[in-house]
This record gives sequence, C-alpha cells and structure tokens, in this order.
Amino acid sequence: MKYSLLAVDMDGTLLNSNKTIDDDTIEAINRLVDNDVLFVIATGRAPRAILEYKNIVFNAPIISYNGALVIDAKTQAVLYEKTMLYDSAKLVYELGSKLNVTMCIWANNILYSNTANEFIDYYKSIYKIEPIFVHDFSLLKEKNITKIVWLDKPINIEKFKLICEDKLKVVNSFVSAPYLLEFVDIEATKGNALKFIGELYNIPQNKIAAIGDSYNDLSMIDYAGLGVAMDNASLEIKKHANYITLSNDEGGVKHVIEDVILNTKNHSILH
Repeated sequence: MKYSLLAVDMDGTLLNSNKTIDDDTIEAINRLVDNDVLFVIATGRAPRAILEYKNIVFNAPIISYNGALVIDAKTQAVLYEKTMLYDSAKLVYELGSKLNVTMCIWANNILYSNTANEFIDYYKSIYKIEPIFVHDFSLLKEKNITKIVWLDKPINIEKFKLICEDKLKVVNSFVSAPYLLEFVDIEATKGNALKFIGELYNIPQNKIAAIGDSYNDLSMIDYAGLGVAMDNASLEIKKHANYITLSNDEGGVKHVIEDVILNTKNHSILH
C-alpha cells in the first residue's frame, strides 16, 4: 500500500457541521485500520474532547493542542510535549488583556479563562468542560501551559491576527476557526508532531498522508507525502495541497480513505 499513515484533523474535516462523524466515514476508518494503516487524529482539541468520540478506532497516537502534545490513545501516556515558555505565554495574555479579548488557557489538561461571556459558553459547549476563572496570570506560573486561545468575532480575530504577527513572534499563532486565534510554543505544530510519530513507527515521509481544512493544518499538509485539503477549506489552504477532497459534510475523509489510501477507485492528484 502506498500510504502507511493517515493524519486527519477533526473540526471542519473529520467532523461534519453537526460535530458528528458519519457512519460511512467510521466504516471507512475501520477498513483503513483493518489494512494496517495508522489512523492519527491531529487536532487543536484537548485529549478529553477527542476520546469522547467512542466510535473512532484509535490504532495510533493522538496529536492534541495543535501539535503541542502527542499521547498514547489507550494509556494516555505523554509521548511528546512542547509546552509554552511562561514568559512567552505571559506576553500573549498581557496583549490579550490590553485588547480586551476573551481568553482560554489550557494547562495540565485543565481549562482556565479570564472571563465569563457568550464566547466562553460556546467554547465550553464544544469541550464539555467548565473553565476555572483566573484573573491573575501569575497563578499559572508553575503549570504546564499548552495553549492559549483568543475568542472573538471573526472581524476582530482577523485584526488581532495581524497585530500578533507583528508583536508576538516568540510563539506560534494561527486562526483555527473564524472566531478562534490560537497560540502554542514556537516549535509546536501538527507537522512536527506528525514527523515525530512517523519516526516513532519508522514510516518514511512519502508514506504519510494528512487531511485538513484550516491554517493550523498547513504544517502537516506541507510535511506529508500526500497533503489533502477539504473542499470547505480556504483557497490559501488548497494551494498547499496535492489533492482536494469533498467537504466535511460530503464525506471528504471517507473519499480519501477509499479512493486514495485504499485505492478502490481511480483518482487524480490536483497538483
């Protein structure tokens, strides 16, 4: 088989607009696993928000927090971790405070927040976890800060993105959804985490495929031997891909598994 590992983003990729996984896609994943292909979830989500999907067959490590954490899916043992330097995280928090941004901080797999509002209500509804409110960032100094998230209206997120590209070069930042601007350690990317898993299993780069839809997926789309963009991805994401699949509401992941990885049908690489 041409590909030995498939890495798949969750939101906007594996999950449909209802945040569920179609039965046909689950069946395709099962066939993939039966053919001894590693199926790797690569997401910005915390581990608990990944493992709650009990219908997924996990036969490989999980990439969490946009590449800042890789865990064993069965034991949840940490295999790889890139937490933020406290001083760098503090800069992100202080700038966010000046801009009056709603913020979430993930540290030791616990969710913290600086305020309570409709943005937090939405965020916690996705992760099904109540945040701990912290108004003094120094209280998190001894914690392992994995990720900081800014939440706001899309028009503001675009403005913040430009500000952060200029003022926060010590961290890795990207828009993961129109209302989310995320920050991780400068070395934490899905691409680096995917490279780690490939080396762990002795899988060469050209036998790795990756599917995503957003800016936090670019590093793994670029790294993989076959980089796939969803049809619902932006044009900029698609420009980085070798292959464009269907949207997340049309079984895009299933299409890649069946028509490309398992090669049950003819397919063509776009560029």
